[in-house]
Amino acid sequence: MELPELKIGKLVAKIPIIQGGMAIRLSTSRLAAAVANEGGIGLIAASGMSVEELRQEIRNARRLTNGKGIIGINCMVAAREFLTLVTTAAQEKIDLIVAGAGFSRDVFEIGRKYNVEIVTKTPKIQYRETITKMAEAQGKHKKQSGGAGQYGDVHIRFEPCDSDEMVFEEDIFGG
Repeated sequence: MELPELKIGKLVAKIPIIQGGMAIRLSTSRLAAAVANEGGIGLIAASGMSVEELRQEIRNARRLTNGKGIIGINCMVAAREFLTLVTTAAQEKIDLIVAGAGFSRDVFEIGRKYNVEIVTKTPKIQYRETITKMAEAQGKHKKQSGGAGQYGDVHIRFEPCDSDEMVFEEDIFGG
């Protein structure tokens, strides 16, 4: 059975497998390198590692793949040192950064700066309630601290919708 290649930006994996960067210190360089050596994409779980540990894991993965496999990191945006870890990985010329558990615009800038592919996964939120009738609310903002001041009058309305997709509409008056 022939499997299709997996393409992510400029990267092409011979087999369409991405080994997930599982848990802290479970997905390390040895597992990531083994997957990359077989033609898939190996990920190192960066969350919870120090900068120096991550550097060593990336260098070890490169050594184990003779620099030929696709090696990436998986890092939770919620991690305390997220941007430091991502920047370190990019400086080490990692192939791919997978950012999960949140969203950071900064990761895209790092990807562009270091020519690293970025994959984000936006969490899917399960809606617990269905809107069954119209509801409206209003809020005002007034602030005067010299000069022209600030004023805003916001009206919001929720209505049932026949579509599975949410519809957002904006109306701006007087601004």
